[in-house]
Amino acid sequence: MKLSQYNAELIVSEINEIINEKMNIMDSNGIIIASTDESRIGKMHAGARRIIDEHLEELEVSYDDEYEGSKPGINYPLIVKGEIIGVIGVTGRGEKTLALAKIIKRMTEILVLEIILKEEKEREVSIRNRFLEEWLNGDVRNVNKNFVERGKALGIDITLPRRMMAFSIVADTEDNKVETLKRVDEADKYLQKMVLYDKDNISMHTASYLIVGVTLKKDSEMKQRALDYKTYIENRFKVKVAVGIDSVPNEGYLMAYQSVIKARKALQSSLRRKNHEIRFYDNINLELISDEVPEIVKIEYIHKIFRGMSDEQINEAMRILEIYYESEGSINQSAQKLFMHKNTMQNKLKQLYEITSFDPRSIRYTTLYYLALYFYREVREEFFNENISTDII
Repeated sequence: MKLSQYNAELIVSEINEIINEKMNIMDSNGIIIASTDESRIGKMHAGARRIIDEHLEELEVSYDDEYEGSKPGINYPLIVKGEIIGVIGVTGRGEKTLALAKIIKRMTEILVLEIILKEEKEREVSIRNRFLEEWLNGDVRNVNKNFVERGKALGIDITLPRRMMAFSIVADTEDNKVETLKRVDEADKYLQKMVLYDKDNISMHTASYLIVGVTLKKDSEMKQRALDYKTYIENRFKVKVAVGIDSVPNEGYLMAYQSVIKARKALQSSLRRKNHEIRFYDNINLELISDEVPEIVKIEYIHKIFRGMSDEQINEAMRILEIYYESEGSINQSAQKLFMHKNTMQNKLKQLYEITSFDPRSIRYTTLYYLALYFYREVREEFFNENISTDII
């Protein structure tokens, strides 16, 4: 067990804010690794070395350099989990220094233990996460009897029937202020805690999303659980939560990675929507095509359909088509929503037909325009001048 210089410096700083005394922390070799007197850092403290070698309970220094590198004061071993990991020294004379030194020793041991337990927990989480990554992102040929047993040793029974959900925390505002980023991070951590309240649930964190495996089966149960998580996190932390859910039937733990892929694709669909509503893989359609199409191809497709039109004209056409298809081809409803006369609406559609040679009123060309609308929503902010509503298709 080793106390790092970084953690030792944090401890000295924290304790010094509460008890303003000159103090040093020496490592298991007797080297001063943290001190209120920075000039002493890196030097040998022979008194600390003696405490470690002889397992002394304390060592008082009466005058400068009584031991190499020492000053008058009291020194105690730092004992954590029955092991001497270093020495704490408090510089000074008199009963007050001796009394405070005992308090400082105990405070230091408590802080060191907290740090060690935190690091052990982080290592445990890291090991579990690597195991889950190997299971959910790796080669199914590696998922054998030994792999299953390894999971059980970590408290993860991968053979339990599970369905997969994918979550992403999104800031409720578009700024990148530190407070906003902190809120997103806190929401993300709390969501992980909520998920693991059920001991049979699993969670795997990546840089951009959280994969959650739950032992529920029905779509209705999955949606309600996801909604419970989403509602609580959004209300408490003032963020948005996008959710994607896999499909049924689930093919078992050997094919769990496929469920993860489906949940991730459903998550991408949720992220594209204005309110980030919960999305099931079985309910997405154009997204499956769009994810495989490069942005440059999407742009080329849009310009091919609306050839010869400026960005402004394309934006206007998209606005009209969006409302028209949203109104299921009703001229009257479309005109009302666009605040124009129905004849004007008819003329707009006719002009579009004349320019593109594709009649938006014909079922034959509906798919062409739907696909163009969908692609446009994804690339418009980066490649086109104007924006349109995201609530399409």
